Amino acid sequence: MLQGIYLTVMLVPGFFLLISFFLGEVFDWIGEIGEGALGLLESALEALPFVGNVDLTPEGVEGEKMGFGMFRALLVFATFFGAGGYLASATFPDLHVGWTVAVSLVAGLIGFIPSFFIFGQLAKMEANSALALARMVGMTGTVTVSIESGHPGQIELATSVGLFRQTARAADSISRGARVEVVSVEGSVVSVRQVSATE
Repeated sequence: MLQGIYLTVMLVPGFFLLISFFLGEVFDWIGEIGEGALGLLESALEALPFVGNVDLTPEGVEGEKMGFGMFRALLVFATFFGAGGYLASATFPDLHVGWTVAVSLVAGLIGFIPSFFIFGQLAKMEANSALALARMVGMTGTVTVSIESGHPGQIELATSVGLFRQTARAADSISRGARVEVVSVEGSVVSVRQVSATE
């Protein structure tokens, strides 16, 4: 029976972890749960006598983005917790329940700690990517794949690190080779307007 419980604890969070990669940011409440859990973890660490002020969110990352990472790290913890308990109880059927739980906790922490930092770094990289796109506003470039009204095309911009190609949309159709200016950023797509060669 104990193996069945651990197997369930391993499979259910593992399933939700996979789903979170595909649909995670569709559901706002996932980020809110993660933010709340992150706040609890920071408070718990600050309560320790030898620890001062704790901020586990990387610089430049929104709390909600880090919340998604924390939620996923908690799912990794639960999955590893279940896997550790299942393996311990299956390998050593006479092992005391207390030791099985201890093995589960260690396995959960082995999964949680690196995943927390990995998801934190991914959130930071995503924030840096959004910042880089936002800096493109006002830059001019050339259309490399024609932009049809309502359908994306592609532009090429000269940046300080070289040529950069980016998916672009425009209100009007713009043909290949035309000069454009980036006017806004929506997600990973830039909005452009055609400019004359003298602008």
